Amino acid sequence: MGRLPVSAGAAKTVEGLMVQETRGDADLSGLTASCASIADNSRNLGWWIGRIRSPKRDVTFAISMEGQNALPGMEIRSRVTPVLVQAGLLPPS
Repeated sequence: MGRLPVSAGAAKTVEGLMVQETRGDADLSGLTASCASIADNSRNLGWWIGRIRSPKRDVTFAISMEGQNALPGMEIRSRVTPVLVQAGLLPPS
């Protein structure tokens, strides 16, 4: 952190805007998206890239699916969030 040519205040503001959810002392930030992975739309690609930041840890992750029946990014997020909780990386809601 701190390597972009912006003020510390601007960086802190943007970082705060990216937080999607707070659970206990952990902030969950991320981005989901989906698109066709082949021009004829026969395969899909979905992903969720994120960060879990708490006083105890700072974890970044990336999850993607590609295939004919690949899930969209928001569905990946909804299915993987309980796994992050079960792994102890994210507090329960």
